[in-house]
Amino acid sequence: MNIATRNFLRLLRAGAFDQDEQIEPMSAWKWQRVYEVACEQGVARLVYRGLQQLADQFFLQIPDAQMETWRKTIAMPVVPDDESALRLTNRHNEKKLLAIIEKEPADSPTLAVLKSMLLTTRHILDDGFYLRPLVQLALLLRPNSRRIDQEKLNGWLQTLHMERIAQLEATLIVMFFEMEPESLPISPLPTNPRIESLADDLFSRKHPHTGQLRFTQGNDIFVHTSNSRAMLWQARRSARYFQYYPSESITNLLASFTRSLTDIEE
Repeated sequence: MNIATRNFLRLLRAGAFDQDEQIEPMSAWKWQRVYEVACEQGVARLVYRGLQQLADQFFLQIPDAQMETWRKTIAMPVVPDDESALRLTNRHNEKKLLAIIEKEPADSPTLAVLKSMLLTTRHILDDGFYLRPLVQLALLLRPNSRRIDQEKLNGWLQTLHMERIAQLEATLIVMFFEMEPESLPISPLPTNPRIESLADDLFSRKHPHTGQLRFTQGNDIFVHTSNSRAMLWQARRSARYFQYYPSESITNLLASFTRSLTDIEE
């Protein structure tokens, strides 16, 4: 883990969880990268709060022009979470999910945890890691933060076949936010170097699928894709996460192609 990544996570932990962190010295370019990742991951406000909390530290030396950019970003309106992401592409699992949501009270803290897991799962399968819902999930799972029915939550995860993807998310929470595994209602996966490599997605620059996959029909009879790299990227991603959520990985890939094909003019 490079120094920019380490400082980014320290600022995020300080801003989200009020943890006392020690910042390492960095160049202006690396501080700019921290800003970019914070914006890409939807956690700019939390990282900025961390900057304020740790402002007295000697090595937190950010150029004035960059701090002005931070302030302008924080002043912008908050974009709410997309509720349409609370879905599953597997039809059988989606029906079970809708039944759970309909039956459970809207203000249920246990349902809030499930929704946060779903948002995180949706981003993992569609776009790669997205920290915003993962941070929200970590906040919900903190000891004594909210009353969670662990038995009910585990029952839901079994019903939706989400046990292993939930364990992956718990592993990422332990890895990124340094929470004790024993404090979580979901057991993390055993230590595995492959999981650490998956976490590298978090800090990679824009994925090659940027610009959604679209199919078009030319003057000939053949269907063409406007972004072959996107098609390959999505296929590799589905294969990469198949072991964590088999039923959803397959249908999610098929659904992405189906949505793209709808753009073809009759």
